[in-house]
Amino acid sequence: MKNIYYMPVKKENMEPLRVAAYCRVSTKKETQLASLAHQIVAYTEQISDHPGWVFSGVFWDCGRSGLRKKGRNGLKHMLESAAEGKFDYIITKSAKRVSRNTVELLQIMRYLKERGIQRKFEEGLFSSYKYFMVYRCVEGELVIVPEQAKIVELIFELYSKGYTFSQIKNTWRKVV
Repeated sequence: MKNIYYMPVKKENMEPLRVAAYCRVSTKKETQLASLAHQIVAYTEQISDHPGWVFSGVFWDCGRSGLRKKGRNGLKHMLESAAEGKFDYIITKSAKRVSRNTVELLQIMRYLKERGIQRKFEEGLFSSYKYFMVYRCVEGELVIVPEQAKIVELIFELYSKGYTFSQIKNTWRKVV
């Protein structure tokens, strides 16, 4: 790779990042309840154990569809807390946990972004703070992840050769 410039992050006087999480399961079945409990515990531990992070809560909804905001008190409370500036960063398992309605999801993401709140979906492409494709943040510095760099290089190479999105996806699946 050419022309990569290293820009160190200034670490002095950095405030700890106030981090929260959002979880949702759509039914009250025993397996879903166990999944919800696991997510709450896992996020609480992940946030609490991370240096530089301050635990700011876990918001959750149980037995609620992700199709609409209505009736989802955990999501409502999360958005109210965002408006009150109670956290800087929110972690969620996936975008569809926040909303299965694309328009509503984009509205929520825009709402959080307007308030300076970074979002991370552990599954999906909307991560906006800690992890970037090809890079990983290690102790405040971006480090190249060689395995991911190869994938991105392949995608750009195929695109430059005129491959369509579907062709790139199918080629990538054969390689990985």
